Amino acid sequence: MTRAAPFDRAVGVLAGRLPGLDDGARAEVAATARAGARAGGACARAAELASLAGLLLELVARRQTHGRRARIWLQGAAAGLGYGVVTTALLAAVGSAPLAVTLAGTVTAVVLLPCGALLLARLDPRAAVAVLVFWTWRLALTNLAAAGAALGAWTSGTDGGELLARWCAMCTGIAVAWHITRRTTRRNAAI
Repeated sequence: MTRAAPFDRAVGVLAGRLPGLDDGARAEVAATARAGARAGGACARAAELASLAGLLLELVARRQTHGRRARIWLQGAAAGLGYGVVTTALLAAVGSAPLAVTLAGTVTAVVLLPCGALLLARLDPRAAVAVLVFWTWRLALTNLAAAGAALGAWTSGTDGGELLARWCAMCTGIAVAWHITRRTTRRNAAI
């Protein structure tokens, strides 16, 4: 088996799942991907597969939301709340684990995965809405009185900078997610 055989199968599977296209258009997309990867090596094949996967994600999102902002917001908010509940339960379950495991799980679940979803938001705006709702959920779960006390302690020169920095980072993340959400929902509704 040559290296091109798994690539050809993957292109066929991805192109075959593209919604809203007839068989001729799917065959044309697959032929274009194969031609684009023919001249290059493994990197060109990976880029073509990523491009096809992105196209699939974008077309599926458009088909499911019909470009309507209300559907984008409702489906994204449901995903964000679901992710918030699952993440809260998982982080509570690993709370008794060693500190390194708990910290790695928290950073992955609260920072890295949502940032990755924001990168995909151009293709599916529901991802940006989900991150916005999730980060707002996390902010709401923190102790508001403790944040006020941390701000007071920080302004008076005593400790409290760590919680204040965490709050600032969370508010910045929410602002970025809001900006991306507005841009991607407008773009998706206009197309």
